[in-house]
Amino acid sequence: MQEKEYTPANSDPVLREVSKLLIDLMKIVKVVSMYPDGNPLPAKLKETFAERFLELIREQGQIQFSINQGEIRYRDNLVYKEDSAEESLALMLHNSGVTEISFGSDFNLESSHHFFKTMKSFVNKEPGAGDLINLFWQANIPGFEYSTVEDLILREYDGGIMVQEEMESGDSFIRRTSGLNDSDKIVFSNIFLDDAPAASEVAPENAINMGLASGIEVPGAVLVRDEKPVFFDQISESIMGLKPMPQRSSAPLPDTAFILNEAFAMDQIDLEKVEMILRQDAEFDMIRETVALLREMLCQENEMSEFIETLTAVEKTQSEFVRLGYLEAAGEILNIMKGVQGSPEVRIEWKDHIKSALIMAGSKEKLDILGGALNRNPQITGPELNKYLNHFGWEALMAVTGLLGELEHQHHREALCEYLEKTGEKHIDIIARGIYDRRWFVVRNTIAILAGIGGERSLGFLEKAISHEDSRVRLQVVKGLQQNKSGSKASLLCRLIWDGDAVVSQAAIEAISTLDDDYRLEAAVNIINDERFPQLPKNLQEQMLIQYSRLGGEQAVSFLIQLVDGWKMVRSGDRDIYRMMAFHALGNNKSEKAEKALLKFNRAWNKEVRRLATEAIAARRRHIYGGD
Repeated sequence: MQEKEYTPANSDPVLREVSKLLIDLMKIVKVVSMYPDGNPLPAKLKETFAERFLELIREQGQIQFSINQGEIRYRDNLVYKEDSAEESLALMLHNSGVTEISFGSDFNLESSHHFFKTMKSFVNKEPGAGDLINLFWQANIPGFEYSTVEDLILREYDGGIMVQEEMESGDSFIRRTSGLNDSDKIVFSNIFLDDAPAASEVAPENAINMGLASGIEVPGAVLVRDEKPVFFDQISESIMGLKPMPQRSSAPLPDTAFILNEAFAMDQIDLEKVEMILRQDAEFDMIRETVALLREMLCQENEMSEFIETLTAVEKTQSEFVRLGYLEAAGEILNIMKGVQGSPEVRIEWKDHIKSALIMAGSKEKLDILGGALNRNPQITGPELNKYLNHFGWEALMAVTGLLGELEHQHHREALCEYLEKTGEKHIDIIARGIYDRRWFVVRNTIAILAGIGGERSLGFLEKAISHEDSRVRLQVVKGLQQNKSGSKASLLCRLIWDGDAVVSQAAIEAISTLDDDYRLEAAVNIINDERFPQLPKNLQEQMLIQYSRLGGEQAVSFLIQLVDGWKMVRSGDRDIYRMMAFHALGNNKSEKAEKALLKFNRAWNKEVRRLATEAIAARRRHIYGGD
């Protein structure tokens, strides 16, 4: 980009507007040349430019420019000046031989598209696009006319011959087949003069002059049959008394491929230049160059209307990068916007527009685009996703939480949960809305996030999910309570022991076993005293009795003695089972009171009681002293 744009010395607003349009025209030609057809950035720039330029044509009528080396004049006033070969529109036209260009009232939006397409072909050096004048002639752009150096010479002759008109002459044997389509092709008409007789007309007369009867073909003549010429060499040879020429016996001619290869071989310097160009082309990064171009465009605008148009193009490009899965480049564009917003040289009004654009980047609409991109691109890693999400503030948390139900790949969901755990502690109410979602997997992911955040506030939301209809959600609650360090979680785990799903119930008991001793004892007492205790599976009942005996010490012995007797506590059909559970529990009790009780049962008259007591005494000693 040029460092300082030329501004006409004349204060005429029309001249200033024309100067700005020519500067913008060159910028847009460069942008159009860089991007493929259909990209939203050049399309928006072309549309905006066409609206401004057509408005100027409607106000001023036909606009004609004189082209000089590095300069463009309008109404004999200098409106464009640039000497750089890569940046100058004037040099591009002048070096191609164009001396004047004009835009008439017939120039419309479609003409503008064809003009930029022609310039793109020339700038990109597409095959057959090395001559700009020839491209203009082939495009035949409505409302656009041009004059060339050859026109200046031909004007010296009578008749005012113009190159552009001569190329279109009806007498010319070079003609265009169609209009403005990409399929325009140059065809050559019959190059023979109209007054030259056809072969079929000459043949009869020559036959008479040669003494041949009418209808006999003239030897050696060319007869047109199905538009394919046929030469009767053998007939000619026989009439003229000639014999076929003998075949050559000399050595074969040298291979032309070797001659051409040697003739067209590159010099070493040229070869190095080509290799350098190919290397630069291979290293060219379209995404990186686009980001750099957007930074330059955003920082150079001086007018509010132009700044808003540029900012809109930046937003669309950023959304397109997200849609394509280029999260790093999309995040870099957000960094550029934040950098401009934080610059002290930027006006307050511009900062407000950038702030709104940044907030919109984290809206539900834009993050839905992100969700689709993640589902289409499983190769995007979790760290890449988290790095992109870190560009947003708490305002985007609700939309980010909404992605929990949209992502298809597990590593993306895990990365999203990790991000919400780190950023959602101060806004837990926003994240907890997922508890009420109708989709079970959204609820499960929300529970995992709340469990990772921890604290009493998250515990309250976990309690609301205990009664969820899906067992997978309730199992996640158990896992979440295990992670939560709050002491009050013991009561919630006790409630989950009575879950109708055996997996959830077992998981709750195992979670209770990981609590501190005081909380484990409290939980065991509450469970054993609950009237639903007999409904638990027998193995879980025994597990809770053993836990109560180990933690309760002497406090638990009295209850276990009553359970051994059984006649006051359980039905007669279950006495043997609970008696065995009680002895197993006493075998895990280290108190002296438990030892005395077992020795007493060891002297009982009931043989089964004596056997169970003997086994419990042995188990207790192993528990205390170790060994087999």
